[in-house]
Amino acid sequence: MSTKYGDVNARCPYFRTSGKKDIVCEGITDGCTMVLKFKTENDRDKHREIFCNAKYGYCEMCRMLNGKYID
Repeated sequence: MSTKYGDVNARCPYFRTSGKKDIVCEGITDGCTMVLKFKTENDRDKHREIFCNAKYGYCEMCRMLNGKYID
């Protein structure tokens, strides 16, 4: 889990870190990550607050990654 100021509230188990206009999540295979890129920092902040920090079960990335562990 990231220790950056804006990242400390992330509750999603697949959240890794965020940058100026992106969010990095666990990847679909071992040894990779996925990056969500946003037009603005505000767009990134909104996504992080809604999905990474609170309702991550509704995030399409999270739902897809849940499938990685279900067999």
